[in-house]
Amino acid sequence: MTIIWFLVVLFTLTMYIVFDGYDLGIGVATLFERNPGRRRHMIELVATGWDGNETWLILMGVALWGGFPLAFGVIMPHLYLPLIVTLFALIVRGGSIELISQLENPPRILNWVFGIGSLVAAFAQGFALGQLASTAHIVDGAYTGSDGKFPWFSILLGASVAVAYTALGYAYLKHKSEGQLRITAARRGGVVALITVVFAAASLIAIAGTDAPLNLATTGRAWAFWALIAFAVAGAVTAAVNFSRRTET
Repeated sequence: MTIIWFLVVLFTLTMYIVFDGYDLGIGVATLFERNPGRRRHMIELVATGWDGNETWLILMGVALWGGFPLAFGVIMPHLYLPLIVTLFALIVRGGSIELISQLENPPRILNWVFGIGSLVAAFAQGFALGQLASTAHIVDGAYTGSDGKFPWFSILLGASVAVAYTALGYAYLKHKSEGQLRITAARRGGVVALITVVFAAASLIAIAGTDAPLNLATTGRAWAFWALIAFAVAGAVTAAVNFSRRTET
């Protein structure tokens, strides 16, 4: 039963990254788009399904609580700050999306709120992931605090996730848009995808200096690690091919 719960948590996490990752990435991309018409089109692409995409985050939390209550009781307080920041950022960007969609000429500040909210949410999620590599103190099954070290690895992972989400956003834009927006998405997406690879490699190297360095002593862990590396390499190659493919105006 434990394996089933683990697979459910892994599935919901994967679905959240894929679906909400691209719309957070589009939100970040709007910060670099100067053309109002193209920026509005980008926001409308997100407005069609952003609320449904975030449902996966709720399902993941419920699955973690139902299958691993002790882990849930430790992870949640250990990650309170980045998770609260994530939730507030998602709420703010959600409100801005709805206002922009309903107003014919929305104030420019709403566009900035949407973009910055997307960036903060993406960074906070990566920061939370990085915090999992720090020590959590547990006494009698209850969380009692952390070491309070400077979260340099969390900052690196926060930037890595934000960049990766942006690459996903540009990939979706290239697939769903046309004209100059599609050309711009292909060009910028290729650059961001390359930056993502650099950040991912840096994070992989930097994890050795955290409280949870890679442990590949057992055969199962080694196989899982190299399978993930192979999956990441395949994803990088796919991204390179997709972004370099010719686009028509």
